[in-house]
Amino acid sequence: MTLTQRQAIYYLLKGGNTVYSITELAKLSGVTTRTLRYYDSIDLLKPASIAENGYRFYDDKELDLLQQILFYKQFNFPLDEIKLLISTDTTQVVDSLSKHFDKLVTQKEQLETLIHSLDQTIHYYKGEITMTNEEKFTAFKQQQLQDNKKIYGEELQQNYDEETIEQYNNNWMNLSEEDYSKLKKVEETLFIQLNDLEKQSITDVTHPLAKDAFLSHKEWLSLASPIYSPDYHRQMLDMYLADDRFTKYYTKHISKNSLIFLKEIVYYYTLIK
Repeated sequence: MTLTQRQAIYYLLKGGNTVYSITELAKLSGVTTRTLRYYDSIDLLKPASIAENGYRFYDDKELDLLQQILFYKQFNFPLDEIKLLISTDTTQVVDSLSKHFDKLVTQKEQLETLIHSLDQTIHYYKGEITMTNEEKFTAFKQQQLQDNKKIYGEELQQNYDEETIEQYNNNWMNLSEEDYSKLKKVEETLFIQLNDLEKQSITDVTHPLAKDAFLSHKEWLSLASPIYSPDYHRQMLDMYLADDRFTKYYTKHISKNSLIFLKEIVYYYTLIK
């Protein structure tokens, strides 16, 4: 690799190690300079030295460390866990990697099942095979689960531990066709109740129809997830309004004002003593 004049100076000063500016390290690794600065700010990857003008420089040691970080990131380790991994002894690293290996094997098995179900579904629609309603429904649930992971996976990992997410996934996959049908009917009832509240200009959370809307949404959450709690209920409504993807879905069926009112209703009934 050809050294720039600046690298050559640092190369001599550092006793033979190649030195990279933050821009050069970014180009070499494919990581943005913004990310490298962030890694510095959280003490994940500190530069070897910082010049008087604030320029960051990295040598081979930091390059090797960045390679480790990117390796762990490839397997979706959160940054706080990566920080521990690169600063702990071999035994702890092996233990953490072994757990993650088991998780990946499970994901691989789930993906293989999904691929098989989708392949069967394609052949069914081509008229090449027959499928039972149960097989069709299983394929649908698996596809929906993959879509949810793709869209909301990062938020789920930030807000819930792996055990909770796994419980939710298992609950979803174990939903019977009857339970799923009930889930949709409860949601439709909720939308009707909220639209009626708006049509009648009802803004009192203690109104019987408002309480019915609360109970409908509580039933929906209890069917969809095994982890219902008052805190979880409030958290979901916060997310409905904070995340445009959720807001967009709900406002296809009810107004934004109705969604805001649902939050007020949920807060009232989950916080009363």
